[in-house]
Amino acid sequence: MPVDYEAIFQAVPDALLAINRDGVIQLCSARAEQLFGYRDDQLIGSPVTMLIPERFRGEMMGWHGSAMTAGSALGAPIAGFAIDHGGWRWGFLSVSAIGLLVALAGISILGYRTLLDANIRLSQVPAMLRSISTMDGRVGNLETQLHAWTEKFQGLPDRVEKLEKRVTADYLHARRHAEVLTAQLQKQIQDEMNKRDAVVDSRLDELTTAQKDAEQREARFQQQLSDAQRQIASLRQETNGDLALLHEHVAGNEEQMNSLAQQMKRQRVDFELTRNQITDLSPEITMDLTATNTQYQRFSGWVYFEPDRRYLWVRDQGVSQPVIFYGREKGRQYQLILTGIRENSATGYLLLPATGSVLSSEVIEGATAGQ
Repeated sequence: MPVDYEAIFQAVPDALLAINRDGVIQLCSARAEQLFGYRDDQLIGSPVTMLIPERFRGEMMGWHGSAMTAGSALGAPIAGFAIDHGGWRWGFLSVSAIGLLVALAGISILGYRTLLDANIRLSQVPAMLRSISTMDGRVGNLETQLHAWTEKFQGLPDRVEKLEKRVTADYLHARRHAEVLTAQLQKQIQDEMNKRDAVVDSRLDELTTAQKDAEQREARFQQQLSDAQRQIASLRQETNGDLALLHEHVAGNEEQMNSLAQQMKRQRVDFELTRNQITDLSPEITMDLTATNTQYQRFSGWVYFEPDRRYLWVRDQGVSQPVIFYGREKGRQYQLILTGIRENSATGYLLLPATGSVLSSEVIEGATAGQ
């Protein structure tokens, strides 16, 4: 059961002050407030010299210093003797009793000086002495009560020792349990880290393998690209050679056709066609060039023959290959030959029958205006 020392201090019917070594008031009883005319918040924390007349302050501080010195000199051996023979509780009780006696002596001296300064009649001193005697009796009662409390707590060291043993055992058990848990946790963490390391290593191996495969595919692609480039270069050379031969054949065919036309005494009309543009080749023949292939020198289009009012469709015809058609009247033969193919135009000539009508100069200029 805890002791409420402040309640005991306040229960004393006389004026009591508790001061520290520096002379600062730490506690005051209700009677002290009434006697000195100050509230507790004004007294606590203030120097005790504020209650002493100015001419007695030096003497009072001397008594205070002597009391503190005597208390330290007397209290330490007594407390040590009491602790050695009766335990810490008897040391506390002995020091408390000495402190109370010193406080009573100081209060007595302080009260006596205060009474002298206030010019109080000496007839009141016996009443004060009786009050002090009453206080001594009450202090004796307090000491008796403290002894009773001490007897109640005589078994406390044994209980404290048992508690210490129990606390120590619990601590050791908790420590061992914590060590076991720590070891298990470390093992779990290590196992988890090993698993993650294995996963990371496997992933790294997969990435390394994938990178090697990608490098090999890239090398194969580069090789295929190089082969394709060489094949394209070879095809270009072959195509250029074929085109050169084709141009030579075209030139030869053109010469042969010119010679044949001269031999047959046919009329030749040269022309130039524009892609998707209708061109009059003669008064009776109209042509439209719809598609060209410059790489293979081929073309497509249509020819309109006015006398018969019919269309002749030409599809993927090669250069220098004559397009031959006949008129229904007397079976006259017409030949259309293209000698050159460009992206959006073509050049060639038309062979009219020898017995056909002679073209006027205006028609010939219109047919050859695009050259």
